[in-house]
Order: sequence, then structure tokens, then C-alpha cells
Amino acid sequence: GRRFLIIATDTPLYDDNGSLIGIICVSSDPRPFQEIKVTHLEAKELEAGQGFNRSRSGVASKLGLDPEQPLQTAIASKLTNLATKVGNKVRSKMKAGENNIPREGGSG
Repeated sequence: GRRFLIIATDTPLYDDNGSLIGIICVSSDPRPFQEIKVTHLEAKELEAGQGFNRSRSGVASKLGLDPEQPLQTAIASKLTNLATKVGNKVRSKMKAGENNIPREGGSG
């Protein structure tokens, strides 16, 4: 097999009673972030100060990240938000599935 890198975050999924019912893992291909690293190195070759800030903020905004945040923080925040959205979607589908389960009724 071939080895490759991923960026991943694991988020616990709890039911309404607070019991752990699973873990949601969101993973991402790190290549776009590695391209940022290349851009970062190119920016270092520019004059110090304003040139770098413009380059970094341009890359950050291109990826939809907050240019004021440190890059790792912005990426972690994006992944956490994605994991939360996925968790909410899974919860709503599980609840919808519970409502559609036929139950046998009857008196004792």
C-alpha cells in the first residue's frame, strides 16, 4: 500500500440523554494546505512586512479562512465546524429514522 497524509478531526456524537453513540471523523486532503506552505515560502522571499501580509491574506481569503487568525487555528476551526454540521445532520437523520420505525402495539 501507499502511504499518504490526511488532516482529520474526531468529534464524539451524543444522544439527547448525553450517552456516547458514536464518533464522527471528518478528514481532508492536505494538498491545498501544502500549496499554502509553498506560497508562504514564496512570500518569505518577497520583501519583509507588507508584501508577506498581502500574500498570506490573499491565500487565506481564497480558501475562505480568516486572514487575521493563525493558519492552523483557522484550519482547525473550519474542520470543527464541518464536523459539527455533519454531526447535526447525522442526528437529524437518526431522529427521522426513529420516527419511521414501525412499532408493535397492543395491550398486555
